[in-house]
Amino acid sequence: MKKANNAQLSGAYAVIVAHNNPNVNIKNIIPYAEGHYNSLQIPIILINFRDGESILSFFRHNEQEVILSLSVEMEGSKTKVVQLEYWLNPGDADAYAFFTSFKSISENFGGKLEFEPKYKFQNLENKDYSFDFKKHHCVAHGRFCQVEHPEVEPLSVIEEAVRQICLWKETKGENRKHFWKYILYFSQCLNTFKYDHHGDLDCSERGFEVGNVGQGVVEKVKKCMGPPKQESEARNLMLVQNENSYEYSDIYLVPAVFLNGELLKEEISERSVIVAICDKLLEPPAYCEKFFMGGSHGQSQGIRESMKGLLIFTITATIVLLLIILFLVRRNLNKGIDREIYAEVNTYVSNYMRMKE
Repeated sequence: MKKANNAQLSGAYAVIVAHNNPNVNIKNIIPYAEGHYNSLQIPIILINFRDGESILSFFRHNEQEVILSLSVEMEGSKTKVVQLEYWLNPGDADAYAFFTSFKSISENFGGKLEFEPKYKFQNLENKDYSFDFKKHHCVAHGRFCQVEHPEVEPLSVIEEAVRQICLWKETKGENRKHFWKYILYFSQCLNTFKYDHHGDLDCSERGFEVGNVGQGVVEKVKKCMGPPKQESEARNLMLVQNENSYEYSDIYLVPAVFLNGELLKEEISERSVIVAICDKLLEPPAYCEKFFMGGSHGQSQGIRESMKGLLIFTITATIVLLLIILFLVRRNLNKGIDREIYAEVNTYVSNYMRMKE
């Protein structure tokens, strides 16, 4: 942002920034100005490494003045099925508010929406933290670390993430309802735990009971998490498999929603997610139309209806006004004719009476 600020002070109209890492997906980066750079008024455009190299190479081989033009396509590509990933930290009680409400949302899209929860932790693998810190807060040698929510024991939060990953994996089709029941109870337990407890996150056993998770599924979940002697290796493996194929390790953004691999760059709410899903579908379900009746589309429709009603009223009022004007003109015209006739008759009568005299 310092470079952008200097460019603005030098009279630049815009700034193009090329990322210096060719392996970074710039679609998932949100440039923003903070602190004393919040007075930036010029647009900042982020491009990938390859495009940046092409532009620089062009400048190096052309000494004459070069004019750059930009074309911005605001509408993203549309697909038949939208893949949605919700990133969350299982120690964050607030993150479950959207998570627990999403089940009813997803049912309205049928087979047009594929949903999967993802569990995100900070990567301190290459950060300068002590061995003891990583031992108590991390697994996989610092690749997955829990440093938030100090009221909850860090490794129990990571363990819960693996448990939910395994439960999602082992509950498919009709059994998926048990996962959602478990999540609903866990969110309530986490809220209570947040204010009344400190220590291990011990909501799972009761969660299995409330969620009516069968013993067979519970055993599969425990096997997925790994037997005691191999638990750490199994846990690390599940977290690695949970990682997103289009993420890079130094990003820690939770909660977050990704649609077809692209970050939803606005506040997460039922409305914002539904609108984003509908906008990406080639053939949105009727649910989208019902939802938009109360949203921006509904407002546009309401504006159009209001304009239509106003137009009809204006035309009707104009016609009535013209008729009134026509009536008044005709009335005044008739009065004028009557006065002229009366004057002529009066003149003739007066002349006649003088002749008789």
